[in-house]
Amino acid sequence: MLTTSTSFPKTRWTLIQKVRSGTDQERTEALEDLCKAYWFPLYAFARKTGLTQQEAEDAVQNFMLGVLDTELFAQAEKQLGHLRTLLLTYFSNELRNLSREARRQKRGGDAVHVPIDLPDAEGRYQLEIASSDLPADTIYHRQWAESLVKRALDRLQTRYESQGQSARFKVLRAYMPLDDSRCDAGAGAAAAGMSPAHFRVALHRSRVRYRQIIIDEVGRTIGSDDPALIQNEIQALFEALSH
Repeated sequence: MLTTSTSFPKTRWTLIQKVRSGTDQERTEALEDLCKAYWFPLYAFARKTGLTQQEAEDAVQNFMLGVLDTELFAQAEKQLGHLRTLLLTYFSNELRNLSREARRQKRGGDAVHVPIDLPDAEGRYQLEIASSDLPADTIYHRQWAESLVKRALDRLQTRYESQGQSARFKVLRAYMPLDDSRCDAGAGAAAAGMSPAHFRVALHRSRVRYRQIIIDEVGRTIGSDDPALIQNEIQALFEALSH
């Protein structure tokens, strides 16, 4: 189980405060963080509830832009650890209340677009989700968890690449559960060109870094460095991945 530490770096700002009252640049950065965490989970939810690809894309974009002009985060501030659930509740209500025409996003011209790069969201949906029998809300929470874990792994990979250790990380990545379960250190060591003892040490250090990056990602996602809130979200992450 992941645990937060007192050395967790304090954020200079909370996600919610920046969305509500930051400068234009801060609001854009906060929206980018929101999109990275929630765009695809919301998209998957919309598709699973019956919207077409076009309708789902427009609904998510309109929603993510719309939260900047609502009191959503005034309420979220009072229940910060539940931002993920609050977003889904508001999004679900919007899908129920708005007509197909109202959900349709005007494209081109002066239209504002969500600052997120998801070149093949529909392809990912068809490959990973379309045939799933899980309820739409369960899929939403699982996709949130999987997206967060992937961002953490990508950040860890970037760190290794910056140190000229891309080949080593390629081996370590295959041995990256979040617990301390045993692995075939001999095979891993041979692939990495290390002794089994050195491989175990390298794997332990990699897992420690991975845990800390996940803690950091969770903190960014909820816009807080409160250890209790972060731990609650990490527990939710494990529950979502268990489905």
